[in-house]
Amino acid sequence: MFVGASRSLRSELKAFIADARNNTLSKYGHQALTWHFIPAAAPHMGGLWEAGVKSFKAHFKKTASGLKYTFEEFNTLLCRIESFLNSRPLSPPSNEPSDLEPLTLGHFLVGGHLLAPPEIETSENPASIVNRWQKLKALYQTFCKRWKRELLIELQKGTKWKHQKPNIKAEETEKSTPTPST
Repeated sequence: MFVGASRSLRSELKAFIADARNNTLSKYGHQALTWHFIPAAAPHMGGLWEAGVKSFKAHFKKTASGLKYTFEEFNTLLCRIESFLNSRPLSPPSNEPSDLEPLTLGHFLVGGHLLAPPEIETSENPASIVNRWQKLKALYQTFCKRWKRELLIELQKGTKWKHQKPNIKAEETEKSTPTPST
């Protein structure tokens, strides 16, 4: 009985994969999509998105790496952090003064905001909180604060290279050199 069920499931899986491949090719094959990959172990070639990955890893290690989680806790924490990072503003969507909603990555993913309304801030140390949900909330808030404080300051430094500036010129110092007194 189990051998027959296994054989049947295997043949249905092969049929499903073939059908899915054919449907995908018929729907999207005309678009001639091409993929461009960066070389393996070369995140410096990834640009801004790799900087975001690096930032996430560093901040996550600093805030939440010392604790043990269940699968559900870890999944919840990562999903909330993902939602936070995908809700950062990219640019304002329009020049209208009445339109205050910024364009975020969430608009490309789901067509709108990803974040829930702000929660009451947990001011206690995450290590001392007994309730696991409160601990996850505190870790999430700590991650968000640290990310805002450290990464956004780094992004502001990046505007230096967008505008051309004249090179530094050496001034003549012969006129103003003091003579040593004896």
